[in-house]
Amino acid sequence: MSDVSCKRRRDTQAEEPPRQRNIEAILARRVDFHPATAARTFTVIASDYCSLTLFTPLLSRLAAEAPGVRLKIAPPAGDYVERLRRNQVDVVVMPREVFTDFGSFPHQFLFSDRFVCAVDANNPDVGETISLEQFSSLPYLATSCGHEVSPAEAQLDQLGITRNTEVTTAFGLAPILLSDTRMIALLHERLARTMAHQTSLRLLEPPMPLLPINQLMLWNAHAEADPAHQWLRQELMAMAAELDGPQPELEPTRPGTGQHH
Repeated sequence: MSDVSCKRRRDTQAEEPPRQRNIEAILARRVDFHPATAARTFTVIASDYCSLTLFTPLLSRLAAEAPGVRLKIAPPAGDYVERLRRNQVDVVVMPREVFTDFGSFPHQFLFSDRFVCAVDANNPDVGETISLEQFSSLPYLATSCGHEVSPAEAQLDQLGITRNTEVTTAFGLAPILLSDTRMIALLHERLARTMAHQTSLRLLEPPMPLLPINQLMLWNAHAEADPAHQWLRQELMAMAAELDGPQPELEPTRPGTGQHH
């Protein structure tokens, strides 16, 4: 290479815009992420259902494997899509059925869950099964998904199934509020089993066909190649895979029945 060419190359490097040099420096610092020694805070948007079923066991693992990592978990508000679009949140975990614009973001399926009918173990009005007539007439505890209609209630509305609603609450509180009452509710099976030690519930097959919900993990495209984000997403995927095992069978529901046995 001639002296003139070398001089031109040095001049080009010297004239490189400061902004470009700053970006390259930031990218260089993001090459490696070591969870055992890293100090990092991630902002997550997730429902109380996901906080209880997915993030609670994850926190125990992080405490041992990544003691310097912190999570800020917030419930979904009306602006969660815009916050994700503006890269103001690291990860959003939401049902595909609720986050209808999921195709606009990088995303990964985590797990599915189905709805089950839940009653207090000593509910005198419900035996081993529950009929559709009972479901519509007994006191009902409805669930909400932040500012959105919950997938369970949306499906019941689509099926034209009436409810005798007495209480409406968030997913995470529903199992606790249901205990020691004569109300019935539709709960996520995974949530009901996770909170079994805090409640006295009996789970039954619903007397109507219901579709499962599918939980997605979504993130901003700007975080796609960030090693820290990649690690967090891998941890969430691994935890979801561990939780997504087969569930015990429930008591059957016979159409048109609900008698005591």
